[in-house]
Amino acid sequence: MRNAIILLSVLLAVAIITILVLSWRYINTKDVLLINEKTISELNEEIIQLKQKSSELNDQVRENIKYFNELKIAKNRLSELETELSSKKTMVTELQERLKSSQSRFTQLEDEIIKHKSEIDSLQSRLSNFERQSVESEAQTDKMRSTYETTISGLNKKIQSGDKTIAEFQERFKEFEFEISSLKNEIKKCKDENKELFLRISEFQGEKGQLKIKMEKFQSTHNAIVSELKNQIQNKEVTIRELEDKLSITFVDRVLFQFGKATITREGEELLTKVGNILKNVQDGRIRVIGHTDNIPIMDEYRYKFPSNWELSTARAASVVRYLHEEIGLNPKTLEAVGRSFYEPIASNETDKGRAKNRRVEIIIAPRRN
Repeated sequence: MRNAIILLSVLLAVAIITILVLSWRYINTKDVLLINEKTISELNEEIIQLKQKSSELNDQVRENIKYFNELKIAKNRLSELETELSSKKTMVTELQERLKSSQSRFTQLEDEIIKHKSEIDSLQSRLSNFERQSVESEAQTDKMRSTYETTISGLNKKIQSGDKTIAEFQERFKEFEFEISSLKNEIKKCKDENKELFLRISEFQGEKGQLKIKMEKFQSTHNAIVSELKNQIQNKEVTIRELEDKLSITFVDRVLFQFGKATITREGEELLTKVGNILKNVQDGRIRVIGHTDNIPIMDEYRYKFPSNWELSTARAASVVRYLHEEIGLNPKTLEAVGRSFYEPIASNETDKGRAKNRRVEIIIAPRRN
């Protein structure tokens, strides 16, 4: 009996030790699983950030493709204008050739008129000779009269024919003068069109050059801001977009203002100082600051100062403009402050995440319109 009790005690001790060892191993395994779950969660967050960054890069690539397509269209239009100019030059050359041909024909007609006048003078001289011979030879008057009359009749016919020919040449000469005048008008018109085409090509090339300079300036500004706000961009606190010939910088409200207030925080002042120093280099630019809110009404304790989201969004935009002017030294003539309340959301106001995106301040840099 005593041995049985000892044996049971030993077995019970072994069982307790086994349970303790298994419990210790279970606790260690649970800790390892928790660490692995945390690591997997961090990896998932990094994957989401990489996907978002990839999407932003794809958007940038599409914008660049759109810009290059616009340049390609402009190049094609320039080629079309050059082709049209070449066609006009060919037309002018043809008209000049026609003018030379007409002038040559006109010279020929003048030569023919001179020739016929010479023939008429010769006929008139012969008529005089016949008349003189009839006076000197009265004896041969009867015999020569018939010949004389016949000759006179023939001469008259030739004279009439010559007069008719001269009249026809004069009519043709008038027609050629009219045609030459028309050709001169067409040549003048072609020259005027050529001048207009040259002016259009010059204007287009000037616009192309200005567009290239503006794009280079905006790209330089964009790169400088991206470099200065690299951390905020990675943390999704700042977003930068290129919109045609504009540059948009969007700040989430928490980096510039405290909740329900329009006073810029210290962190916000640091960010605006970085951006403002870069914007000093933007020449002939217009800077518009736009305040946005979510659709949640102003809380009672803040309504004495901001009765609605209109006043809050406008006050925040005005605070940014005033800081850029007074603290950074930007020209106030280039600054604008606009409040849009919650009427231009970029996300749904039905979720906390969407409302956080809608609470923002946007700075838009665009060329000044003359």
